[in-house]
Amino acid sequence: MAEHSTEKSPIESSDYEGLQLDTRAVDNTDKTLNPFQGYSDEKAYLSQTTEIRGPPRSNNSTATTSDGVGSAGTGDSSESSKPKKRICGLRRPSFWILFSVLLAIIIVAAIVGGLVGGRHSSAANSIAHDPASAAPSSPASNSSLSPVDVMVGSPLEVLSFSINGTGDHPASNQAFRLFYQSVNGNIKQMVCNGTLWHDATPIFTDAINNTGLAVMTYLNYNGVRQSSIFYIDISGYLREKRSSADQAWEPGSLYNQGFRTIGSGPLPAGANPTNDPSNNWDSYSLAAAYSPKFGSGSEGRLFYHSTAANGSQWVQELVWNQTADAWTNGQVITDAWPNSRLSAVVDDTHQMLRLFYSTGNLTLKESWTDINIQNATYRPGVQIPGILAHDDAAIATVAINGSVLVYHYAAVDIIGIRELKISGTPGSQNDQERYNLTEPVVAQPALVTQGRIAVYQPIGAAITNVSGLDPSTYVFFAEGTLNATSGYQRLMEVNKPSAELTWPPSSLGNAPGQVILPLGNQCANVTGAWLC
Repeated sequence: MAEHSTEKSPIESSDYEGLQLDTRAVDNTDKTLNPFQGYSDEKAYLSQTTEIRGPPRSNNSTATTSDGVGSAGTGDSSESSKPKKRICGLRRPSFWILFSVLLAIIIVAAIVGGLVGGRHSSAANSIAHDPASAAPSSPASNSSLSPVDVMVGSPLEVLSFSINGTGDHPASNQAFRLFYQSVNGNIKQMVCNGTLWHDATPIFTDAINNTGLAVMTYLNYNGVRQSSIFYIDISGYLREKRSSADQAWEPGSLYNQGFRTIGSGPLPAGANPTNDPSNNWDSYSLAAAYSPKFGSGSEGRLFYHSTAANGSQWVQELVWNQTADAWTNGQVITDAWPNSRLSAVVDDTHQMLRLFYSTGNLTLKESWTDINIQNATYRPGVQIPGILAHDDAAIATVAINGSVLVYHYAAVDIIGIRELKISGTPGSQNDQERYNLTEPVVAQPALVTQGRIAVYQPIGAAITNVSGLDPSTYVFFAEGTLNATSGYQRLMEVNKPSAELTWPPSSLGNAPGQVILPLGNQCANVTGAWLC
C-alpha cells in the first residue's frame, strides 16, 4: 500500500486566480459538437470546489430567559425567601456554568477533529503510481448522480520528460503530464513528478466540447522546459497554449494565426453504422510531434482534419519553425477516414515521423516521412484491415528501440486494449515492416461489450525518459460503470518494463498492476446541468 503524501501539487492555485467562472457560451448545444443533450455549463466553475455553509447564527451571543438567568440585576430582597428553581437537580446558575464548560469542550474537540481530518484529506490528493499500491475500486453507486469527470469524447494526451528530482533513485527524475477534457468542458492537467500523481487541475475553459488535444514538449532557447497543448476553441479555430517550467498556460504563436477546422457533418456514403456508432460525429482529432532533428532544424508538426467548402476532406499538416516561432501549411494526407483519430510519433532510430490513423472498414494505416528532408512527402507504411474496434477508435503510439507500439481497442477475440508491435524499417526492401497480430492484452476496462466498444474510450501512452532508469511503457485509459453517455468515473494507469513481453494481469475494472489516478473533485449531472 503506497503512502499518501501531504506534498502540495507543483501547480499553484494562484495560477488560476481570476479564472473562477467558466465563461464559455452557454448556448453551445449543437448535438454534432456535444454528445449529451441538455448540456449547460452555466454552473461550471473552473476551481470546481464547493463551499459548505452552515445556518446563519443569531446576533445575540447569549440566551436570556424569562426569569432573568444570564442577565444582570439587583433583585428584590424578598426574592431570597422564595424557593430556588433547579434544572436537573442543580441550581440554575450552577447548571448554566456546567453547560458552558461542556459546550466549550465539545467545540475544542470538533476543531481538533476537523484539523486532523483535513490533513488526511490533503494526503489523499496524491497517489503513488507503483502498481503494487493500486487500491481496489469501490463498487459503483446505482444513483444517476454518480460522480464523473472525463468527458466521453475526450482524448487522453501524455507528456513524458526528465526533471531534477529530489530523491536518490532515478525514478524521482521522471515526470508525466496527463491532459483530458472534463464533462463541464474544462481542459484539465494531472501532474506526476517522481512517483506521485496529484489531483487533476483545470487549466483553461475555451475549448469546444469533444475537442481534439495534442501535446509536445521541448527546450526553449533559454534551455527551459516548455510544453505546448493544442485544441479547438468554441468557434472552431485551432489554438495553442504554452507553459514554461509548470507556470501558467499562455497563448502560443498558433493562437491567432486563423487556422480553422470544420468539425462535423454526415458520414461518407456507404459508411457502416456498426463501425461508426453515431450518425453525428466530430472530426476534431489532433496529433503533434516535435524533434530537434528535422531537416530545417528544431520543428514541431501538428495534424488536424480539414474540410473544404465543397465537402472534400483531408488531414492537414502544420509545420512549426522554432527559430522563427511561426506556423505554415505542410503536406496533406488524403486517405484518412473523416473522423479517424490521429497519433504521431518521432522514430529516432529510423529518423522518421510516423502518423497512424483509420482509413475506414476498421483499417489501421501508417504514413511516414524522413525527418532529415525538408518538406518531404508522406509515404505509405503498414496497413492492417479489421484491427480497430471502430473507425473512430482511439489510437496511442510510442517509439522504442526501433519499434513502434500502437495501443488500440480490438474488434475481435478478447475485447480490450491491445498492443500492436511494428518492427522493421518503413520503405525498406531488406528490412520490411512486420507485425504480429497475436497482440498482448494490456487491460480490459469496464464499459466494454462483446464485439464492439460500448462508447468511445480514450487511450494515452508514454515511455520513461530518464537516464539510469530502465525504459518502461505506460498506458492510460478511462473507464466507469455508469453514465456511459456523459462521462467516465476513473482514469487508470498500467505500466511494465518495456523488455517484458506481457502486461500485469487484467480483468474488468481495477486489477492487480493497475493504478487509479486522482481526478480530484468530480461532477454530477443535476437537472441537466453539471455541478462540480
